[in-house]
Amino acid sequence: MQGSYRFERVGASADELQEVVALLTTVWPKAGFDLSYLRWLYRQNPVGVAIGFNAWYGSSLAAHYVVIPCRVIFDGGEVKAALSLNTATHPAHQGRGLFTRLASLTYEVAASEGFHHIFGVGNARSTPGLVEKLGFQLVGRLEARLSLWPPSLKRDLGRSVRWRRLWSSEELAWRLANPRGQYSWRRWRATTQYLAHTGHWGIRAILGVVPGSPPTTVVPSSLRRLRGWYPFIWLGFSNELQFCRLLSFDLPVSWRPSPLNFVYLPLSSGSGLLDRSTVEFSTIDFDAY
Repeated sequence: MQGSYRFERVGASADELQEVVALLTTVWPKAGFDLSYLRWLYRQNPVGVAIGFNAWYGSSLAAHYVVIPCRVIFDGGEVKAALSLNTATHPAHQGRGLFTRLASLTYEVAASEGFHHIFGVGNARSTPGLVEKLGFQLVGRLEARLSLWPPSLKRDLGRSVRWRRLWSSEELAWRLANPRGQYSWRRWRATTQYLAHTGHWGIRAILGVVPGSPPTTVVPSSLRRLRGWYPFIWLGFSNELQFCRLLSFDLPVSWRPSPLNFVYLPLSSGSGLLDRSTVEFSTIDFDAY
């Protein structure tokens, strides 16, 4: 059956994207995929277009996988990296190794184009496949914190950080233009904090916290300024954020829909493994909101 499949690099046509929307919706019906979202994610990223492959069975799209280019500070230098993201295999074609094949093809192309590594976030269901079949390192489970008070930034920013995603003004404006997101911002103690609706009344997710305030920080005109007090959820790794101990607590694993794990796959020799204590990673760096 494997010989019946045709593997092609993901393209840019509207017809192909519509086929991808249909497949993603079939596999993930509650995720809200549509054409405007894929155009934004796959084609409008300032760093570059999505890299990935489709598996076709005749004229039917059987499976799909992409990674999204980005820039990362790694060991003090800027490198090209990619976020492992949308993957789907049609129910009629599952169990035939298509995801592994598409991922291998994608990583070969990414390596040939100078990408340093792939990273991603897996849940309890997807993490074992990423680690055991594709060779990703399980760096660690993302911390999850509920806070009644906004976090602040410590003074010793950047110390002992080995991995951090980079955001230019253009890239940040693109990220906050996600058509599926509902974003706002607030100024707090010499920081700008980007926030997202969580779907739970009155609770916001902290996407990211940056030093400074407008106009030195990026606040797209489409973002509403948040006023008043709300509970916040934060996901990630950070030695730079400081939460009020009396007004925040770690969410127990049993309270989370599915614990999320940060995974990492080097594409070049000599990269070594990552220690979660040297990673700065927040919700803005992936697609939770």
